[in-house]
Amino acid sequence: MADDNKPIQAIGDIKFRQDAPTILKMPRLSQWVIWQFPRPHRYGFCGAIRPSLPGGRWWPAIIDASAGKVVVYAHHQQRFDSPEEAAGWLATIEE
Repeated sequence: MADDNKPIQAIGDIKFRQDAPTILKMPRLSQWVIWQFPRPHRYGFCGAIRPSLPGGRWWPAIIDASAGKVVVYAHHQQRFDSPEEAAGWLATIEE
């Protein structure tokens, strides 16, 4: 993640961009839940992440496990009650 990211929300030491998806390396999310749905996306697989906190909601994300990267769609401000909903939403957008 570049230092010039404009945070919309910080959870722990992770800040998310407000103008574009935030690209993170998987080790940065070691305290988060990462869920990958077996639906291909052009940059990986549709998925979702959430903080390991009680009541944490799911954020849409593209999971590229082979590259060790997660692209988080925090800039859309969409949060979902289930990872399936988040992955489904992600499958409907083109970026």
